[in-house]
Amino acid sequence: MLVDNLGIERLLVVVNPHSTNFDRVQSEVIDRVIASDWARRSEIVETVNPTLLGKDNIQHIAESLVPNQAIIIAGGDGLVNDVGNSVDSVEDGIRDSSYCLVRPHGCGNDTARSLNGGKGKVDIFDVLATGDVREIDLIDVEIGNTKKVAVSYMGIGWTALGSEAINRPEKRQQKMNHRRISHKVFDGITLSGVLAGERFRPSFKYFENDGGVREASEILFSNLPSMAGGAITVEKSTPGHVVCIEIEPDNFLTEIMKRLALQKFTGGMKGAHITGRSIVVDAGTMIHLDGEFQRLEEPTPISVGVKPNRLNFLVKA
Repeated sequence: MLVDNLGIERLLVVVNPHSTNFDRVQSEVIDRVIASDWARRSEIVETVNPTLLGKDNIQHIAESLVPNQAIIIAGGDGLVNDVGNSVDSVEDGIRDSSYCLVRPHGCGNDTARSLNGGKGKVDIFDVLATGDVREIDLIDVEIGNTKKVAVSYMGIGWTALGSEAINRPEKRQQKMNHRRISHKVFDGITLSGVLAGERFRPSFKYFENDGGVREASEILFSNLPSMAGGAITVEKSTPGHVVCIEIEPDNFLTEIMKRLALQKFTGGMKGAHITGRSIVVDAGTMIHLDGEFQRLEEPTPISVGVKPNRLNFLVKA
């Protein structure tokens, strides 16, 4: 079994009790772990702050980290970010012998689908038994004077706008009330609304290192071979690099349609592998980092790089 080969001795199950999907987390993850052979070798940790991507959550999770464990992340992209930051904050011996396994229960779940090659939910016990290990880089981000770490992606512009629309409280409630509707169908309808609205051709201006002023509809950084649930696919990730894909507003609709068509028929758009990039974006620009949204109130410098430490993830074979 995979867990035996890796020397995994215990499970740490991390959940967000404030999640709108927590009843499913309870039945599909927590109850199954308690009823399994892992029951006496497992611990359930609840986040302490309903707002994810917070230092208090990161510290709280880090206190439960020990060597040789699999960390079951039963939640969405924000919870993945909290756990990733927690693992990155501990000593090398714990970090290097920890293995994260995402069981998606969020709103977007981009990270889980990207890690598993576009697949949706996975069975945690199947992955523990017969899955694979994937090492990923962490994205080092500075937004103004604020330092952040992204586990899978950072988007500036169009994707952030669409994701913000999908994650609005009323949209979350609609998903809760209509679970039989596929999330992909629902999100596709939502994004179509964004495209057809007043931001049909969203754009933002930015300054590059050379001082030149440019305009884009989106700049997207990712450290995964597959991104945004499979909407963007690139060649195998290069260690120490992030993938950068940029869409210009003049060809916005064409590039979006090309992205979807290439994903379906040829495997997707290829991104440029870079070690880092620095830009200054104008006020009002929306950014998106592992499920966290922020609209910049003033022109803001943003730098993106790669942290030296990598994280282990268990994924579907």
